[in-house]
Amino acid sequence: MAPDSSSFCSIRPLSFGRDCTALALLILAVGRTAYCADEDVATDYGNLLRGLSAQRDEIKTGIVSIRGFRTSNIGGENEFAGPVNYELCFDFPARRFRFDRTAPIWKNGRDAEADRFVAFQGGQFVRTPEHVLTRQLGSDRVSVLPPASKAPIWCKPLDIRALGLYLNYETEASSDLPAMLKIYATIEPQSIKEVEAGVFEVTSLVGASQRTMWIDSKRGFWPTKLIVRRRIKNQDGQLDWSTPSIEQVLEPRRFDGVWAPASYRLKNQMTEETLKFEWEGVNREIDPGAFEVSGLDLRGAKSVVDSTDGEPVIIEIDSKLPPKK
Repeated sequence: MAPDSSSFCSIRPLSFGRDCTALALLILAVGRTAYCADEDVATDYGNLLRGLSAQRDEIKTGIVSIRGFRTSNIGGENEFAGPVNYELCFDFPARRFRFDRTAPIWKNGRDAEADRFVAFQGGQFVRTPEHVLTRQLGSDRVSVLPPASKAPIWCKPLDIRALGLYLNYETEASSDLPAMLKIYATIEPQSIKEVEAGVFEVTSLVGASQRTMWIDSKRGFWPTKLIVRRRIKNQDGQLDWSTPSIEQVLEPRRFDGVWAPASYRLKNQMTEETLKFEWEGVNREIDPGAFEVSGLDLRGAKSVVDSTDGEPVIIEIDSKLPPKK
């Protein structure tokens, strides 16, 4: 049987206080508008990016559970599959972010009689202005690191505001929304079509790839679909576009009056994945304890190693911190 990932990847229940009020609408600067031979297309593209940026900035705080399923190495000898579980807790104005993750991984030496995957990869990750907290899945140690520390490779924290902009959210997850907007601001759009009321199809050339994105201005300017094709030579030796090498579909819905992801599907040449989003709340006050060691899932943990002052200090959890119930 596969290990039970849900028992580890969880955020303890948080008490939401009063709704946050007077949330200022801050429009992020997206850099220069991409150069384009058609000035109207460039202007429309800049307006779409500004609309997307303004709508994403309405998401200030939130807690969301993400459940899904992933199949990797599709069609290969080492094809494997398993559930994906994420827990996000964030307070962007306070620069506090938590990401708990488990995902299936392939390991050599798999028993032929075992499930199609042998292990989960992931753990718990927290970043605040004061510290970074990490606990890898299966480890009995919590690490407290300086706030500028990089996220470990097993964590891959996700900025949910940038979902739909990533080509592969796991490999690009270290890029937050401002970084992704800066990348998109340099892309040259070839055409923009309003394919239905408020839905815009944006086609761009990026290297040897054609990227087509559908942005729904009526539903929070979310990129509801993204297709990437590669430039290839067909059987006649003529240049052509391949069948989609990347396909993404994102379904946004209103949660607490804010447009946010409800479901997401990714398919590329190696992986197929579906995700469902269960929002506990958006733009409500969050218990700051969720971003502290005492707020982590401490079951099985024995010690905390605090390296924030340069010299590691070991704290025994049993004697200093109450275990999570």
